[in-house]
Amino acid sequence: MRARIDNGRVAEVLSAAPFPEFHPALVWVDAPPDVRPGWWYTDGQFTDHDPEIDNVRASKLAELSAACEALILSGFHSDTLGAPRLYPYTDRDQMNLHVAVLDAAINADTVDWATPLMCADAAGAWSYVMHSPAQTIAVGDAANAFRIAALMKNARLAQCVAEAATIDEINAIGWDK
Repeated sequence: MRARIDNGRVAEVLSAAPFPEFHPALVWVDAPPDVRPGWWYTDGQFTDHDPEIDNVRASKLAELSAACEALILSGFHSDTLGAPRLYPYTDRDQMNLHVAVLDAAINADTVDWATPLMCADAAGAWSYVMHSPAQTIAVGDAANAFRIAALMKNARLAQCVAEAATIDEINAIGWDK
């Protein structure tokens, strides 16, 4: 099979040999039997989609993952103490919270047990505030719900990127759109 290439696209295909001679300005190349007009031809390879779309798709997925990570690391809110407070959630904060939640679960029945957790009040003032076992576990639950919601949003948007058929459709997808 032979394919005529025009501006990186398959313009037409011939499947019956012998193949005629064409004007030298026309670019004809050998092609696999599944190649169809409209396919792309780049660096000796045929593809049924614009090869640039793969680059755009990969870039968009990286952008969405970075936005997801930035959101998670920015911290989460919990009203466990009665009023909404912002809790930090960097990698180290996540580790510290997991240890605190585990310790709270182990000491749930200990009357005087409490642990300090860093949080910011409505005015943005950061401080360590003592939390009971139930409060510590509730903060952990809020953190987990926040993290899972962000990861699920990222997964939904990644599925949209995978299903997008054009570069414009991919570019229309965004974390805040």
